[in-house]
Amino acid sequence: MVLLLLLILALLAVIVIFAFPAVSPIPYYPSRHRDLGLIAQAMDLHDGQTVVDLGAGDGTVVFFAASQAQRQRLRIKFVAIEINPILVMALLIRRLFHPAKKNIQVVWADFFRWQPNPANERVFYLYGAPWLNDKIANRLRQFPGKNRLVSYYYPVAGLTAQQRIQGINRIFVYQLGRRRQQ
Repeated sequence: MVLLLLLILALLAVIVIFAFPAVSPIPYYPSRHRDLGLIAQAMDLHDGQTVVDLGAGDGTVVFFAASQAQRQRLRIKFVAIEINPILVMALLIRRLFHPAKKNIQVVWADFFRWQPNPANERVFYLYGAPWLNDKIANRLRQFPGKNRLVSYYYPVAGLTAQQRIQGINRIFVYQLGRRRQQ
């Protein structure tokens, strides 16, 4: 009986964590596995990059890209940012068993409060919500350096895609820079 009660409480905790926007403002939808190769292609993986997965979820993209980089013997740092504590735990567990774990950092944070380490070149991956994409892009423009954004499924209003890739879902690639003062 106690075990059943604990199981019900755990289930309710998971439902609360996934259901309330204050805890996780964007619903969890994993990127499609059949698009992972195209997403990695859009990231244009090469030495010296930092790849940041914004709202990494269960880490599908970041762990796939880290595996690709390891196979190609590339020196790339991967950062998985997630606000949902259940998904952060899943990321940390997956990281423990990943062959490229030394190149993967898991960050439990709200992206809008997160401060990146200096990097020469960053690629941000986003499978967010259309109502937040523009706000996220504005935040990304504040970071110095050569930055690109790979957006899965949803285009980002106010930005012109340098590249569009059609998989099961669309992939948009943007070059980011600071907005010019008018």
